[in-house]
This record gives sequence, structure tokens and C-alpha cells, in this order.
Amino acid sequence: MKYHVFTNAVKYPQFSETFPVIFRYDDNAVVEVSQEQVGTLYAMVYELTGSKEGTQMIGEDHHPYMPKADGTAEFVTKYEKWPYTAKEWEQYVQQTNKLLAKENRKRDKLVSQHGADTREEHGSPLIWKPGTYVSKTHNLWFPYRVRYAKRPGQPLLVFLHGGGSVGTGNLHPLWEFLSRPKERRAMLRRQDITVLIPQSSQSGSYQYHDYIAAVKELCELVGAEAKSDFDRIYCMGGSWGGHGTWLSAYLFPDFYACAIPLMGFLQHPDLPWPPAPESLAHMKNLPVWVAHSADDKTVPVTRDDETVAVLRQLGAPVRYTRVDGKGHHYLVPWFIKNEPWAEWMFAQKK
Repeated sequence: MKYHVFTNAVKYPQFSETFPVIFRYDDNAVVEVSQEQVGTLYAMVYELTGSKEGTQMIGEDHHPYMPKADGTAEFVTKYEKWPYTAKEWEQYVQQTNKLLAKENRKRDKLVSQHGADTREEHGSPLIWKPGTYVSKTHNLWFPYRVRYAKRPGQPLLVFLHGGGSVGTGNLHPLWEFLSRPKERRAMLRRQDITVLIPQSSQSGSYQYHDYIAAVKELCELVGAEAKSDFDRIYCMGGSWGGHGTWLSAYLFPDFYACAIPLMGFLQHPDLPWPPAPESLAHMKNLPVWVAHSADDKTVPVTRDDETVAVLRQLGAPVRYTRVDGKGHHYLVPWFIKNEPWAEWMFAQKK
């Protein structure tokens, strides 16, 4: 099989010099890698970026693969079909730009109506109140849902949704939280807590770490209104939300009382990979409970392995539930296999 690899021709011209260029688009160059060259690609990516995961390759079947050090390619998922030809890539970029322009027009309208860095809660008879947060500081806006605690001085939980709930509908993340699994819903219902569920509306058009910073801003506003206990603010999420939970812990370790990243990964532009102890030293006092299945084809378990290893080296209070044979869908079984996650979470306090 042959693979296409999308590269930044300006930042990393070495790829265009080593592999045949199939087509170019703006600053991007798409190169072709044969099966015999997979090991060379892996070594080059590791040398240039320090990443042991390599970079995603798009096979002739349109599905993504990851190069491995032994020269083989690991199939990632059948649920994603990437652009492969120059025409498909151009159509993909045009469609993305149209959506981005639409989202920016909506954001600008909200800013003009409500000002910058503000939240608007919409009237609703539901217990889960819908709202919109506008952050001019981070040049983005997003919808959210919130359920307030009945009493002041209670904890606040930030739930970050998976990649399948990205959008602006304001219902998918709530449905994800309520329906998968019911055991989590029942456990949290016994606690009088405020739950904030933001929705990432433009996953491809802004930096995700900026969105996480804006979520923290919204959390401060909601927490102040609910009179939450700011010593007991928790963050939880799976898959894409697991990535967001790791980012929340990395960016704001003194704000959260604990973090529960499930089937996720830590990645930030300022963070070298693999992470050095000094790059994570500021997180060493934050309790973190990590869960991952070794056969996860969507998010490689090695990302969590290396992060957890560094944190343990620093003496951080990290719990790691690592299993095998559950795949990426270990997100759901983890909650229902009698793990004392809720008891552990509610026991954490800054």
C-alpha cells in the first residue's frame, strides 16, 4: 500500500525533499510514502519533532494509519475517511473555510450584542439551562449547559465531551453526559453539585487550548453565580474530552482540585514530547486518575503511559487504570466496573 502524508512544506521542507510530492495547497505539501519507506518516515518525524507516535498517514483506502518504528503501519479507525486527492483536499478546505466564516459572523454578532468575555443564559424550563459564552480574549464563542446545585458551597464539575459531540446544537454533549452511562448519572444525582457542560463549536478553526482557557473563564463565572466551593472544582472527560481534561490540568493545575482524563492524551504547542520532568513539574500536586485500554486504535495508549510515567517520577498523586481488550469504548465500562471514581473525586479538595 501507498500512503499520503500532509506536511507543512514551509516548516518541514525535509519531507518534500525526501518523498515524492503529489500536490501542494498553500503552505502544505502532500507527499507519497511507499510501504518500504514507512520506517524512514517514522525516523524523520521523530528526529524533527521528538514524537514517538509519528504522523498520520492516509492509505489508499482513505483511512488513517500510524507509522511504527519497525516499518509497519498501524490501522487507526474505519470511522474516519480523509481527503486523498488534490480535488478532495481543495473541497475539504473550502468547506472548512465556509463553516469558519459562518461561525465568525455569529461570534461577531454575539460580541456586538453582549460585549466581550460575557455569558448569556437563555430562558428554559429545563433543569439543564442552555447558555452561550463569548470570549473576545480568545477569539471564540461556544454554547454550554449548566445544572446548578441547590445549595451554595457545593462542588463544581466541568464535563468535557468527546469528538462526536462537537458543534453548536447544545444538546449532543448533554446527551453524551446523561446517556453514557446511566451509572454515572445516578452517582452524580446523589450529590448536590453544579455541573457545567461546554460544547466545542469550532474544533478545526481555533486552538483547542484557547477553548480550554475560555472554559476556565466560564467556570469562574458559573462558579461565582452558584457560590460554588472553589476548592472543589473537578474536571472530567473522555477521548477528545480526555485531551481537554489533560490540557485543563496542564494549563491550570492550581485551579482544579482533580482531573479525570479517560482515553485521552496530553498535547500542547509548548510541551516537548516525550515530556521532560521539568515540563510537568507544575502539575505534581494535582490528583489525576487516568484510564486507558492498551488496544485503543483511536488514541494510542503510549501517550498516557509516558505522561503518567513522568508524573510518577515527580511523585505526583496519579492513579492509572490500564487494561487491555476494551478498545476506545472503554470510556463506558470504566464507569460501571465498580471503580470508586466518584468517591475518589468528591474526596479531593485543594
